[in-house]
Amino acid sequence: MTSLPPELWRRIACLIPIEDFRLFRLYALNKTLLWFYLEERYSRLCLRYLISAPSANSRNIKVESNLHFLKGPSMISQVTKDLELFLHEGLYQDPASRLTSWMRSILTWSESASPTFPSLSTPSGGLSQLNRLSSMKCTLSCYRRVSRVIPISSVLITALSSVWRASWTSLTSLTIVIRTRQVPNLGLAEIVFPNLRELSLSLSCDPSITPGDAKRFNEANRSLEKFFMAHKSILLINVPHLPHLDNLTLHFDFYCDAKVAAIIVELLKIHSCQLTSLGLYLTMFHVEANSRWIDSSMEHCDGCLSELPGWNTADLMAIEFPNLAHLSLNITEFTIARAFMSKHMQKLRELNIQRYMNNTKPVLLLDDIRAAGSGGQLEKLDLRVDTFNAQLMQNLSRSLPNLRILSVEFYTLDPSVWPCRDDDPVVLPNAIAQLGITLPDSTWALEQLSLRRSTMLDQTPREFRVALLAALPSLKVINKWRREDFIDAGCCWQECH
Repeated sequence: MTSLPPELWRRIACLIPIEDFRLFRLYALNKTLLWFYLEERYSRLCLRYLISAPSANSRNIKVESNLHFLKGPSMISQVTKDLELFLHEGLYQDPASRLTSWMRSILTWSESASPTFPSLSTPSGGLSQLNRLSSMKCTLSCYRRVSRVIPISSVLITALSSVWRASWTSLTSLTIVIRTRQVPNLGLAEIVFPNLRELSLSLSCDPSITPGDAKRFNEANRSLEKFFMAHKSILLINVPHLPHLDNLTLHFDFYCDAKVAAIIVELLKIHSCQLTSLGLYLTMFHVEANSRWIDSSMEHCDGCLSELPGWNTADLMAIEFPNLAHLSLNITEFTIARAFMSKHMQKLRELNIQRYMNNTKPVLLLDDIRAAGSGGQLEKLDLRVDTFNAQLMQNLSRSLPNLRILSVEFYTLDPSVWPCRDDDPVVLPNAIAQLGITLPDSTWALEQLSLRRSTMLDQTPREFRVALLAALPSLKVINKWRREDFIDAGCCWQECH
């Protein structure tokens, strides 16, 4: 049996369900099948430790149970290329629920009942064997003021540092997401990544903060500032050791001030010439501003990032990205986001606008693009708007003539019947009529369209689907349905999740 060439054994292995390998121990037949099984089973390793309530039963999966395989033959750790570590303690709740949960935890919590996190030597010793990782994603979240179970800082410095040190030469993608009340140290002081191509850092020190809570705003702001000051030398001195970095994503929440934005701008400057993909999510929380927005209805709350002490729009706008082709953006101030997109639009092939724009903002942005004639390169667009209608499609066709793939997330078909009462008897007939009158440019060659609703609505009538396809003759796929199947069987939009 072992006389067959390895290539043939691998082709045979591809036809066998992976569970059958384990059930019938097929991996024991020869070395080729063993390596195939290990690569299929362990090439991607996900370690999750979830605690949603102060009781031993709330722990979903033990970290130890996912690390036992590392105690086996060393070949197992050699096949693991992708690692995801997810540590979560506590559930996000509204203020009333948080108060109830807090009172219940005071009454029911006991040391004997509390779940225990494994000894740091357990994950550290096992993870340090992963010396061939190509990608790593680490998500740490704790919605309590002080972690009762997961030693967040110790895990980062001890367990995660062991992984980073073991795979520092092989890592090409690194994602770190931190959602805690007190942002911890990353333990990266002496580590560099010479082959890293993709880096994503998302940081929020208090995801459950509420408008008007000035004390917690100040605490969150101090924690964020402390993190940046502690890591300033790492971000700005070690960063030049990333010669191959071309994909950078930064997501930060600013609270009472934006003084730390200077470090972010400096980081962008260092890598501006080599970046081909940029994700920039700069969102703000401000006590007074949030209080003003809390009663808003139709207009989406759009903060004034430029009002925060320490923010300098000119510094951000002065950066040139000569090779930028992919941009994903969510900046809490439309004027800044509009200027940033307009400046770099001429180079972009893909654009993802993560922040909702009300009815006037898409028009303003598209007018800027059309006036500058800078939208000719864009082939893929993902945007979020209040209203999807024929006028929007016409504006898109005139400003982005070479767009091939479009994804739209929206609330309503008619803003005059807000909030989202598209079941009004006049809304659908008007929308259908406008699709036949306000037509996109005839040369527009849009091929794929995805429509996602943020509100519930019954299945749209066949007449609307007919009108939509008639207005877009170049469409080949809509909501993953082929054009010829969409009218009779397709759903006109997907629900947002």
